[in-house]
Amino acid sequence: MDKEKLTHKNLTNILNTYAIVNPNLDYCQGMNFIAGYLFLIFKNEGLAFAIMREVIRKHEMSTLFNTELPML
Repeated sequence: MDKEKLTHKNLTNILNTYAIVNPNLDYCQGMNFIAGYLFLIFKNEGLAFAIMREVIRKHEMSTLFNTELPML
């Protein structure tokens, strides 16, 4: 696999892993942009996932990423 290019599989792996680690937080439109951007920068699924998880935690984005969308 070309590590320079974001693929559907990379994005799916990052987002599925996040859903497993944080089952209380629903997927919301926009998470794919964060995951994809981080993968493009770091070229590593594990690192992109870890940073995405930390960014969501540190900036309390869990209130943004849920089905009711209270922060939008």
